[in-house]
Amino acid sequence: MSKNKEMHSPLLLLLPFLLVAVILQIASLPPFIEENRPDFAAIVMIFFATIVGSNICLELAWLTGFVIDLLIGAPLGINALTLCAQVYLISSQFSAFSKYKLWQQALTISLCSLIVRIGGYWLAHVIMQTNYETNFLMPSLLMGLLWLPLCPLFNFFVTNISGTISNDPEKK
Repeated sequence: MSKNKEMHSPLLLLLPFLLVAVILQIASLPPFIEENRPDFAAIVMIFFATIVGSNICLELAWLTGFVIDLLIGAPLGINALTLCAQVYLISSQFSAFSKYKLWQQALTISLCSLIVRIGGYWLAHVIMQTNYETNFLMPSLLMGLLWLPLCPLFNFFVTNISGTISNDPEKK
């Protein structure tokens, strides 16, 4: 291969992945899958926050959540807050997140998702815009399980298309 391989920003890959995640987030699914739907946009944003850094990803997470709120008719700002909170928790509290083993990353994502989902439900309950849905555990577990195949897949695309080697924050 040529040593003059062009390096592209991983942000160029973020937008198509984010578009697919938002479509999966708002698409109508069968009832069992609908109530256990993981947060696809959060998975994409957490992955890219470990590669690019949290500053731009927090802003994009807020904007993406706001768009999801508008598209599904949720109380304005609930999805934006939960998506942004998940990205913030992972990127700020787990600074060595990209160095964890894959199963530890999945467990961390599941627990953060569970905490943020409960907080988002509480907030929706406080503003009296909730439908008393108490299914928090299964979507959080599915989010962690989806991280296991999606993280290597995203890494493959990032290394082969954008040219960056790893998501290690020390190599920036």
